[in-house]
Amino acid sequence: MDEKNYTISDEELNRILLSSPLTLPDSPSNAGMSAGQIKKHFYKFVILLVKKINEKLADIYDGKDSCVFAHNTASGAHADIREILSLLEDEIEALSQVDGALGNQITSSISEHNLSTSAHNDIRQAVSYADSKAQNALVIAQGRSKAVVYDSVSELVTALAGGLDSLSVGDSVYVKGQGEPDFWVSKKYDEIQASTVPESILAGCTLTAGYYELVGFESGVDTSVFAKDADLDALASEVSGKENARGLETATGDVTLEGGKEYDCGTRTSLTLNLPDTLPDGYDVIVSFISGATATTLDAPENLVFKGDDCSGGHLYPIKNRIYEINIKKICSVPVGVVSSVDYEVIE
Repeated sequence: MDEKNYTISDEELNRILLSSPLTLPDSPSNAGMSAGQIKKHFYKFVILLVKKINEKLADIYDGKDSCVFAHNTASGAHADIREILSLLEDEIEALSQVDGALGNQITSSISEHNLSTSAHNDIRQAVSYADSKAQNALVIAQGRSKAVVYDSVSELVTALAGGLDSLSVGDSVYVKGQGEPDFWVSKKYDEIQASTVPESILAGCTLTAGYYELVGFESGVDTSVFAKDADLDALASEVSGKENARGLETATGDVTLEGGKEYDCGTRTSLTLNLPDTLPDGYDVIVSFISGATATTLDAPENLVFKGDDCSGGHLYPIKNRIYEINIKKICSVPVGVVSSVDYEVIE
């Protein structure tokens, strides 16, 4: 029989680690990675590692079965043990004559132990924890995530502390409150936890309430300078009802957005937008582009706040096969881009 290597080699481990969080850039979002791409780095390497372990276990069991079969079919194997077993059979026969009361008592005690919810609590917790982790990994791998919305962080904490248990790891929790971050579910517990809310609720903070641990979405935008929703809604209404009287320019390469102009950037796999050093009062510009079969990677100034289609945390994350139009205005000293989009498909 050929010898097999039952261990995972360094080369195989290194290939698996290429899909782990170790290979993420320091700022994944600023590097153009979507939330889905970032999440994939937190579970893909686990799936690859489990598959490799299963392969090695299969090899081990195949080798074991062959050895066991050869051993079991050998008539002279363990003659000493066979002799001992024969003697034990005689002892067992003698013991079977003992009054059955002791046997019944032992059976009753074992049954009571097996039915006890407190027996082997450490094992039960370990099994429950492993099952929870497996279910969470399956939810992420299958992409079955959802989102819920609350008016404020305090309303969110109250709902979770009240026993809400319909969320799964990877689900999004959005907060309408001005200056408060959105969250994603990073852990689900088997029992309700004491609420732990940090004094400063900022992007990247960890919050625990009810059955869940939540982490604030990371963002490089200072939300304290965001324009109010009422201002943005007024802007959106004005944009939708206004006829475009400006000149249209076809833009290639990086684009510096001068006020009073409209830029058609065509189909882009990557697009860099720059703002003038100084934004005058009444600053107004329109940018349009197509995100084709490969989703556009957008690079924009940190102080440019996006609101609308495919936006999260003040950033725009284009998806493939869509046409985008961004109307940028200066509101309360902050440049704000209102994003609208439609599906786009190339028919050959």
